[in-house]
Amino acid sequence: MKKMMTIVALMCAVTFQVNAQNSDEQLQKKALEVVLEAAKEADANPIDGRKQYVAAAGFNMDLLGDKVDLDRALAYANKALQIAESQTVLKDTLMGHTCLTLGSIYLKKRELEKAYDFYEKGLKAFEQELGRYDPVTIYQKLKIGFDIMMSIDVRYGSIFIQQAFLDSERVPVEKRLKNMTEIMALYDLAIEFLVADISNKMWNGLPIVFFEGKRYFMVETPEWNMEQPVVGWLVPKLRLALQGKDAKKEGDIVLIETDDRNATPRIIKSDATVKPQFEVNFSQDANDEHALSVPAESARLMFVYGTGYHEILAKYREFKAGK
Repeated sequence: MKKMMTIVALMCAVTFQVNAQNSDEQLQKKALEVVLEAAKEADANPIDGRKQYVAAAGFNMDLLGDKVDLDRALAYANKALQIAESQTVLKDTLMGHTCLTLGSIYLKKRELEKAYDFYEKGLKAFEQELGRYDPVTIYQKLKIGFDIMMSIDVRYGSIFIQQAFLDSERVPVEKRLKNMTEIMALYDLAIEFLVADISNKMWNGLPIVFFEGKRYFMVETPEWNMEQPVVGWLVPKLRLALQGKDAKKEGDIVLIETDDRNATPRIIKSDATVKPQFEVNFSQDANDEHALSVPAESARLMFVYGTGYHEILAKYREFKAGK
């Protein structure tokens, strides 16, 4: 078997059982049920590396929200790693998937050196088992490059993404990841982040959202405002805040039109039924191992340079002073 069951496949079981009309709480509950069942399978089959990995990835899954259990995820991942390391020949991508899961766990624990080491080890395992130009290897390099760029080091992450993009160009068309448009979007984002980092313009990133027929700069949320840097170390926290994951925070959202910056800033009250959401995240398409799923083209992080950025900042400060 070339590729083992991933947590994406595990979550397909959740999405088939819970339709889009269910609440986040119901989805979380169903996800936890699926993960706990995977843990039972792992406990009943202690020498099955595949089952240990699936349990580890499950407890690490963002869909669990406040039910994420990094300690249990780490315990199962270490069991999977021990089994993978006993393989005389790598198979079922167990080593690759397990190391990438360990990298994700340590990233959430903010043990960044360990996270980076396991990410590198996982990618090397994919290259060794499947080959550098296999679509699965390229996909993993893209995804991990994005995680590293957003949470550990912009330059290292950007390099991974560029390598993956160039590798994909060398693969026959019929064997490539299917959605090259999304890969190009990720590549462009990596280059933009890299240039912003090198030129010390990381302060100048602004979330862009599409809301009720118009594009806006999002300049304030309950967790953040444009007086603070939007990228670098704050990106993971910002992403969660803008997606509305932190229910403890109450406050308004302030928007400024991208096409008419002189227009009065728009306030979305905290009790509004429908709110704009920002997402800059790339993940695997749950229905297709060879495709990436990406946010809407209108939900992006944009770097606004020179007078343009300062005009928006001045508009925001004027709005705050008169509020």
